[in-house]
Amino acid sequence: MAISGHKHFRKAENKSGLLMHQTPSLSGSDLWHDKNLYNGLPGLQAFVLGREDGPVCTPTWYV
Repeated sequence: MAISGHKHFRKAENKSGLLMHQTPSLSGSDLWHDKNLYNGLPGLQAFVLGREDGPVCTPTWYV
């Protein structure tokens, strides 16, 4: 499993057997983000991982 949180959106996909999680960003709205089309909801996502089962839950809080 791999987790990334830089691209301002939430997504999960399987890439050649590796589970990739893209988490939302906490960046606020400003002119630079609007011009560069980073207009998703700012948020925080957590991962609760089980030793054998991997991700058990992934709560998300949007701010």
